[in-house]
Amino acid sequence: YWPLMLVGYTVNLLSVPLLAFAGAWPVAFVLLITERLGRAIRAPIRSAMLSHAASRTGAGWAFGLHTALDQTGGMSGPLLVALLLALGAGYRHSFAILIVPAVISLALLVTARRLYPNPRKLELRVIRAELAAWPGFGRPFRIYTIAAALVAAGFADFALIGFHFAR
Repeated sequence: YWPLMLVGYTVNLLSVPLLAFAGAWPVAFVLLITERLGRAIRAPIRSAMLSHAASRTGAGWAFGLHTALDQTGGMSGPLLVALLLALGAGYRHSFAILIVPAVISLALLVTARRLYPNPRKLELRVIRAELAAWPGFGRPFRIYTIAAALVAAGFADFALIGFHFAR
């Protein structure tokens, strides 16, 4: 897990601050593609590692916390750049400052690597009695699934209706 995880995060996290040194759009384009490539490398491995750790905390908590932190980081970077641009820092300085959270993130990743060298050992192999005895999905789950499907259908129809109104 760890070698690919470290490569993916390094490529992903360092590509954006390197935009400070992009002198032309082709360089910026390559860096943006590289950032996406790093994310593609790390995402499946990260999910597998989270699934091992989730047996201790519960899948909802582990993946929910990860999503909350991921979204916070994903929004705070662009907001920081926007703030710095509004204050007149310029693009180069605004992107260059992103090296600070990138290095902190990589340091935390290296620390996690030292603390948990084998993520598979995090997984608890105990099957809870209430989960093993539960034969299937109950009425509340079926109602929730139907409601979620209707909400999703409503969003799809709104997009289609909005398109026709615009025409």
